[in-house]
Amino acid sequence: MKLRRSTFPRIRVREHRKGGSQVTQSRVKAGTYRLLIVGLDFLVIYLLTRQLAVCFGFLVVSNLYTAAAHVVHERIWDRIARHVSASRPRAA
Repeated sequence: MKLRRSTFPRIRVREHRKGGSQVTQSRVKAGTYRLLIVGLDFLVIYLLTRQLAVCFGFLVVSNLYTAAAHVVHERIWDRIARHVSASRPRAA
């Protein structure tokens, strides 16, 4: 079975290496994730309440704490990845 190449367009970003992670790619990933979550939050809250003021109020508050939680989560996983790669035996 032959695998097809992805039909999604590739996003070309400048890569900056910092501790083995690609900082720019991580920022793009975090930004697109935030847009997705904000849209979904807005849709669900509007469908439940039918009140735009409630939707916008919730989005402001929730984006403050979820953005901070996402940054902390990414940093924890970066540390885990560095720890795992550092503990692997190197081939001679």
